[in-house]
Amino acid sequence: MSSSTPAPLVLVVVSGLLLSCNVFWLYSSSSYGHRAAGVCSHEGEVWGGGGAVSGVNSSSNAPRRDYQQVVGSGLSDVPFPIPIPNDTLLLGTDTENEEGSVRFLTLGISSVWRREDYLRRTIDSILKETTQQDRRDIFIFLLLADADPNLRAQRALEIGMRYSNEIQSGLLRVLQPPPALYPSIDFTTIRRTYNDSVARVQWRTKQVLDFAFLFWYSWVAHASTYYLVLEDDVLAAPHFVTAIRDFVTLHRDHHWITLQLAGFLGIGQLVRCSDLDRLASFLISFYREHPVDLLINHWVSLMAPEKPPRHRPTRRVPGLFQHIGVHSTLANKTQSLKDNTFSLVKRRFSHINPTADVVTTIRQYKAYLAEHAYSSAPGMFWGVPKPGDTFDILFPEPLKVSRVVVLTGASINKKVRDKLMHGSLEASPTFLKMDTPKRASCRDFRPIQDFKNGEVDISGLRKLYPGGIQCLRVTIGAKQKSWVAVTEVAVFTEEEDVAVQAPSALETYPLVTVLPASYRGSSNHIMSPDNQPPSPPRHMPSSTDDLPPSLPHNFPPSSNHRFSVQHPPSSSHNRPSPSPPHNTPSSSSDYHSAVVPPATSHFPSVSFSSTTANLSSITRPLPEH
Repeated sequence: MSSSTPAPLVLVVVSGLLLSCNVFWLYSSSSYGHRAAGVCSHEGEVWGGGGAVSGVNSSSNAPRRDYQQVVGSGLSDVPFPIPIPNDTLLLGTDTENEEGSVRFLTLGISSVWRREDYLRRTIDSILKETTQQDRRDIFIFLLLADADPNLRAQRALEIGMRYSNEIQSGLLRVLQPPPALYPSIDFTTIRRTYNDSVARVQWRTKQVLDFAFLFWYSWVAHASTYYLVLEDDVLAAPHFVTAIRDFVTLHRDHHWITLQLAGFLGIGQLVRCSDLDRLASFLISFYREHPVDLLINHWVSLMAPEKPPRHRPTRRVPGLFQHIGVHSTLANKTQSLKDNTFSLVKRRFSHINPTADVVTTIRQYKAYLAEHAYSSAPGMFWGVPKPGDTFDILFPEPLKVSRVVVLTGASINKKVRDKLMHGSLEASPTFLKMDTPKRASCRDFRPIQDFKNGEVDISGLRKLYPGGIQCLRVTIGAKQKSWVAVTEVAVFTEEEDVAVQAPSALETYPLVTVLPASYRGSSNHIMSPDNQPPSPPRHMPSSTDDLPPSLPHNFPPSSNHRFSVQHPPSSSHNRPSPSPPHNTPSSSSDYHSAVVPPATSHFPSVSFSSTTANLSSITRPLPEH
């Protein structure tokens, strides 16, 4: 027995050594360390593991840091109501709204840092396409959702220096999310829907929570009547605020939940601020299961909106916002798709028309509404005419019109088609009544000019109608065989009015429309931007369906084609409309806010009094590209 005694001891010793090595390796691994932290204590748990690296500038041998790596709050779920700490507001003022000071619109933007600075282009585009009157009627709520607090602070500093005037005036508020917004989650153990990777589930979960917080803050602030969902990589169309007013007015007679003002995923969704609490609650309930755009669409369907009339769809075409981002906030993800209706029309004039009602007997195609041709924002009416059809513009009172320009024709595959080649422009001094909801009756309609090459441009109308013009009519001639695309109607009321041909945001930032291969080289009615070669086939957004194919044989006639376009150029245009009575929206003056006190900065390192701030004083630089 004594001779065999050492053998079991050796086995025990060897087994103990192997077990010790295994335990040492297991506890020293980073993945186990984060799992153990999740089991024993959620405090400081990092989404996705990898360990935090202190400081932005790391050695060349150190792994590249994920600057959007979220540290869990230690909570198992998102608290609701979502807390809004005192340090939520980084820049701006959130003074309580006085009675009557609620504005028309809030533009909500959630942003994180990425290699290309899309955010600056987005804010610059919004400011460029808004007038001083517009800026008194809107707010811009910008949520800096960077997980790294130092990076977030530096971005706030640069925004504060670049947009100090907008911040002091109360137009722009810069926010940050509370730490409690992000619960401690082990994404390696939860159910992953849509066959998404762990990294993508983390990314989309944070995006849902960021949107939910911005919705909740906007509902609590109750700063405006409507809220517009935007992202930090879009361009705005000219006069988009006026166009939004017109589109809301267009849908005043039916119950809607959202109006879609762009054709790319969730961008451009307009909702009532009174509904934002329910939307935020819905997002919090399913933030782990679905992406934010699908959640918003599900919420809209559950809210059971009233089905809109066929001739008044809840999506505006062309859209008012274009997606320009290529590099996604998700690592190694690119996205080059765009709303191909945004560049459908380029206006010749930067001009705001007087208030008028627009009616037409021409059969409308899909969402190309008659009022969009008269709107100050880019838009067009596309329809299928027959000889004798009319397109009427009715003013509330006789106006001293000096010049009228009507442009037709759409650029399709680099060719201008669907012009009104056979038609005339008529005018009348007096409105009488509505013969039908689609056609007006006016006294002494007289032709004043025929269309030539799809255009009418006539001046000197003050001499022909010294008492003013109340009705304008485009009449379709007997020889017109093709569709008609009315792309612009400009009405000038003074002789000294000079049409300013201003470049749009599209000309500043050229865009490429992506078309399916089945549309290229065909005679179908598909828009393609001038001087842009066709792009290779790729997946298209749903907006492709809004571009008309060849003329359908059984095109259904539209019903009521009566629209009211409200513009705020002067008080002389605020008289009642000659059309049958209906509820009209308040003028833009009703949305004027009270005087906003000077902004109080909640970010101590920002000084608005200095125009020569030294960026070297920042604690650390932005991440290198």
